[in-house]
Amino acid sequence: MNPPASEGDSFTNFITYWMASIFHTLFGRRFHAGKIVDEEAGLRSYSDMRLSKASNLIAVVVASVLPILTIFVLNAVNSTKARIRWTVLFTGVFASMLAMFSSATRAEIIAVTAT
Repeated sequence: MNPPASEGDSFTNFITYWMASIFHTLFGRRFHAGKIVDEEAGLRSYSDMRLSKASNLIAVVVASVLPILTIFVLNAVNSTKARIRWTVLFTGVFASMLAMFSSATRAEIIAVTAT
């Protein structure tokens, strides 16, 4: 049995509550996706497992692309001051992604970004 989505990381919760409704509005109605909960009200239920997999897929893609993007940007910049600014920016983005995509505590995120 899967734990409830409210116990997951904030990105999984975002996928569960917001992206599922956006998906349903754009595609679900046309393709009759999801399990019908209430025909009269038009309510449908989507699998927690599939929503969790979608969340994990997006997180893995972003986690894979971010370091490569950092390397390309820092390689293209000639100024040392600009490289430091870009490094600060990418570190902030990395910390933000950790906060959104994981259930890590604040102390764990600070420890990871400091190294």
